[in-house]
Amino acid sequence: MTTIDRYLAALEEFTRCAVTDLGYRGEILTAIELHGPGISLDPREDLEANRRILGATLMTLFARVESLYGEGVDLNRFPFPLYQGQQRSSVAPLREQPEVFAVVVRQTAFTWEAAFYEIAHEAVHFLEPIPNVANNPVATLDEAVAVQFAERMYAEHITAYTGMPPVDSPLRSYRPDNPYNRAFVAAKGLTDNTLHSLRDAFGAFSQAFDAPRMLGLAGDELTTEQANHLASPFNY
Repeated sequence: MTTIDRYLAALEEFTRCAVTDLGYRGEILTAIELHGPGISLDPREDLEANRRILGATLMTLFARVESLYGEGVDLNRFPFPLYQGQQRSSVAPLREQPEVFAVVVRQTAFTWEAAFYEIAHEAVHFLEPIPNVANNPVATLDEAVAVQFAERMYAEHITAYTGMPPVDSPLRSYRPDNPYNRAFVAAKGLTDNTLHSLRDAFGAFSQAFDAPRMLGLAGDELTTEQANHLASPFNY
């Protein structure tokens, strides 16, 4: 099997396991079957097949996010991840339709495996998009959950066939002050059920700024120091 074949097989298996809505699952599997044979090695290439499989990747990952942490807020979501020359991945309004939010993948994610990791991370932010993180503070918990989810999905579905961890994971940064790693470590003891409860309580991971309340909900899964860090604004 080629690398592309392995990715498509992994995505198909993931979809069958993660997407419980039969109609939704069928839509994704049909896209994989019809468009998978036409994708290129580089997901950044402007091909309809690439667009469709990037969309299938997002649909499956977002279904998994919602199954773990609850449904996303009601808003218009663009179904296909985009490459727009950005240095960092993000969830952002479409330039032509600012009321519609899209996952934008960093331009240097030039393999399907790298794109999967970036989309997995942004799928968490897709629950409650923040239009401009420079002007709207985001609780560190939000980035902690995004890194945790991306690492977990990659380990379960990509490392399973590559035998390698994600090349560009922020957890493997050489920066001693890496804020993503600090966030990930602080939230490492939180279970999926507790994270679901925290999101229900605060309305969004990004709005979890009350450390005592977070600590009360998390119980012995967090220390006071960890709760204080996760409830602080993330330092981008």
